[in-house]
Amino acid sequence: MGNKASFGFIKTQKTVYANGETIFGEFCLKCHEDMHAQRILLKVTGVEVAEWEEMQNNAMRQYRGSQIIIDYSEVLYRVPYDNMPKGDYIFPFAIELPFDIPSSTSFNYPRLNGRIQYMMDIYLEGTDIKASADIKVVNSKYDEPVLSEAYSKLKGCLWIERGEVYLRGKPSKSMCTSAENLRVFVDFDISKSSWNIANIDISIVQIISVNSGDKKYIRRQAVYSKNIPTPGQQFGIDLPIRDISPDARDAFSCAGRVIEVAYSVEINGVMDSIFSVYGEEPQIIMWFSLNPPDHPPEIPKCTFSWKPTVQEMGKRTSIPIFR
Repeated sequence: MGNKASFGFIKTQKTVYANGETIFGEFCLKCHEDMHAQRILLKVTGVEVAEWEEMQNNAMRQYRGSQIIIDYSEVLYRVPYDNMPKGDYIFPFAIELPFDIPSSTSFNYPRLNGRIQYMMDIYLEGTDIKASADIKVVNSKYDEPVLSEAYSKLKGCLWIERGEVYLRGKPSKSMCTSAENLRVFVDFDISKSSWNIANIDISIVQIISVNSGDKKYIRRQAVYSKNIPTPGQQFGIDLPIRDISPDARDAFSCAGRVIEVAYSVEINGVMDSIFSVYGEEPQIIMWFSLNPPDHPPEIPKCTFSWKPTVQEMGKRTSIPIFR
């Protein structure tokens, strides 16, 4: 086994990658003495796993769904004569992610948990040296905000018609991170109605769908909600995505075979009459993707003498999807 004083770590240019993007990085290795080792092996794995419980026939039953997305390995370096000399080393690598993979996500609720996770592990085989890095993936297929509009014919008491109302909304963008605000533009037309839209109920709704192949479970909840008076017939609203419920912040939008997570902004126009009928208020639904913030990678905080030998990088490798 290797000397415990020797170690290695992974450095990448970013922590969040789009599907199809290339991960450029380095495996940094410090050997305090000559070590018996065969090779440096790089592995990239991707899995989606979901577990949940449901009441069935007066008994709680457990379900589980899983899928291997990526299971790839390659030799980064073969150690000559099975002897890794004492010294400092940098081994560059370039790994191209597949295009057709779902985004990373993670959630943990009572009776429901799941994750889509991508990991990179690098081993110095023949020793106990191992380095790991969590790779977050964002699927970048959809980037155009979509206009949503609703038309309602209003009726009051005794089902007397009270006119028509139009309500329209559009987000400033269709993809945002959990560290920013999402601006939504709203306008409505009440020229054909004797009532006004006095308030709006606005909420961010999270929908999680998981399946085990023969069983599917859907969970829908509002992770942010607010009622505001309408300042006029045209206005903008800033939704603080970072203020959504803490247990939902890592449940990023994704569409896998086992797990799907989706988000929408729902706006209901509240009429200013006590005679309005519930269910007739105009409602719009705007879908958007919630992605992880792209923080700069953290470099291990340690103090040591570092004069590395940089090895030549091999060819860029495309990772196949596991089937």
